[in-house]
Amino acid sequence: MAQIPSSVIPLRKLLDKKYGSILCYPSPTKRSVEARIRELSRLSIVAIDFAGPVKLGSVHLLGKGTSSVVVIGITKSGKVALKIRRVDSRRRDTGKEVRTLRLVNRLKLGPRILGSTRNIISMELIGGKAIIEWVESLRGIGSTKRLRGMIQELLRQCLVLDGAGIDHGELSNLRKHVIIDGDLVTLIDF
Repeated sequence: MAQIPSSVIPLRKLLDKKYGSILCYPSPTKRSVEARIRELSRLSIVAIDFAGPVKLGSVHLLGKGTSSVVVIGITKSGKVALKIRRVDSRRRDTGKEVRTLRLVNRLKLGPRILGSTRNIISMELIGGKAIIEWVESLRGIGSTKRLRGMIQELLRQCLVLDGAGIDHGELSNLRKHVIIDGDLVTLIDF
């Protein structure tokens, strides 16, 4: 039987202060953590894999922004990305972002939304590298052509969004908002 990595924490253990501080960042209470665990359960999450390039205290995650943190959720079907609203966010809930992401998905762009609650969005986990890391990794014959193709695809997606009246709002800094897997370009964080 394969051993579960220590970064994978089942829902019942998320009450631990170390993990609750992520679910209800930056100021958790026992009650708020319990409520977030119920929301995770409604989204069919069985565990969270605290892994990723960002470190918050001693816990790793995929990302941290001004209104949310992003972690890897585990369902019976596989891994998903979970965008969890910070308790100090100016946003009252995830509603506006969910509506925008659904519009984006209809255009066949962005990570596919899988479900949502008042405080959590479950979506397709996008593999690959951040745009800067991807560009820095380009080497050898054909790298200029691949870079040109990526830029053209990124601009095409921006034109599609613009044509639909959708303003991403943060594409002036692509660093955190474009993921590239092979030649597949995905805009994230709507």
